[in-house]
Amino acid sequence: MKLKLGHNSRTKHWVMVLGKDRGRGTVTVVDGVNPSRGAASPVVFTFADGLSWDDPRKLGEAFASYARDRALQPRHIGAIALPGDYVALRQATFPPTEDREMLPGMVEMAADELFAERLEELTLAYRASSGPDATRVSIFACHRDRLEKIREFCVAAGIEGARVVPIAGVCAGAVADAGTLLIQSHDEGELIAIDKGLAACVGMLSLPTGRAEMWESELRKLSLTWPIEKNQTGVAWSSPEVAQTASRALGITLVPAQQDALSLIAGAVRQVRDGSLDFAARRRTGPSRNWKTLLRRGAVAAVLLLCVLGYFTYDWLDARGRASDAQRWLDSVEKDADTVQRQQNLIDATNPWFQTQPEHLEALKALTDQFPEAGSVWLTSCQMESGGQVVMVGKARSRSAVLSLLADLEKSTRFDRVTPAYIRQQTGGDGLVTFAATCRYKKAGDA
Repeated sequence: MKLKLGHNSRTKHWVMVLGKDRGRGTVTVVDGVNPSRGAASPVVFTFADGLSWDDPRKLGEAFASYARDRALQPRHIGAIALPGDYVALRQATFPPTEDREMLPGMVEMAADELFAERLEELTLAYRASSGPDATRVSIFACHRDRLEKIREFCVAAGIEGARVVPIAGVCAGAVADAGTLLIQSHDEGELIAIDKGLAACVGMLSLPTGRAEMWESELRKLSLTWPIEKNQTGVAWSSPEVAQTASRALGITLVPAQQDALSLIAGAVRQVRDGSLDFAARRRTGPSRNWKTLLRRGAVAAVLLLCVLGYFTYDWLDARGRASDAQRWLDSVEKDADTVQRQQNLIDATNPWFQTQPEHLEALKALTDQFPEAGSVWLTSCQMESGGQVVMVGKARSRSAVLSLLADLEKSTRFDRVTPAYIRQQTGGDGLVTFAATCRYKKAGDA
């Protein structure tokens, strides 16, 4: 676990960047950048063994002691930036809207469908980008127990009122024209894909710890499912060696930036003005404390509910009327063959939706054929949406088994647009991996 500090503003002129949340052990604190000095001069301090996020209060006290010895003032820390290990990312698209006060309620309802966890377990932050036809929203979620540990750490360390933001979210707005980003700090890295047109983060990944040559095999596997177009150009806030390795593995061109990664993150946090990307602000102004937000969300939910009820009521009345007509025709079916034919046509007319439904059984069989017979991957839920979109949530015995399944789906002639949502290690002693992904099923006659 690493904590790195960089400048943010005059009054809160430090940005604390948390390193990867992988196991216990060393926690590193890096001093920030003084604007009068220019480039970053990180100072690394290693805490004694036994310190970890399992005891955030003890970790905060150790940080406070370190800060005092080096004349650092924790109260000047204005933001805490979280890497991909701490947050999950999902995408949502809404109708174009100029009323930003409606977005929190819309984001919460979308998150309830997009994330496997219950909303009571998560705190949400988001970045919205409006286009002429739709509003694209990148939704970030962080477990509340993690945010509570960060809060306890801040209290013990003397950090007051710091914002808590996702690195991918703030960098997407700061360098929207960069396309794909590779951010490296020491032996750790963060891979971020950005939609240039909407300045929206469409993917993020925390890279494994190790030297540049250790990333290449892992990045080659990720290139099969990662939402990055080949032969595009991006920017790497890293060493030239790392940029060359990632470019070779991903099949893209990553140009090393003149600025270091720490300065990029600190500058990106400085540009964030609203609280939509601030996990801490979302926690302080949650539904239980903001009655205006409750009213807005209630109004949105009521309108949607009325629309749904109205649609089904109209559909039911229409179907009931058609069924009554069909019954009257059935009563006179013995009169002549023409009556029978007309009745059959009327019955078919009462079920127009039947001809337009996706071939669910055929799609399920095609999906089942892609799974390994060894039983190393299985689904806990599977949903087919309009247009043949398939949403899968499941478990596997290893990460490689999930990547192999997604690669097989990508090569299949019956599926395309294979996109992983997340692949994470399940907590507990069973060693299983949970995952979620989407793909599109193509009918036999489709091109």
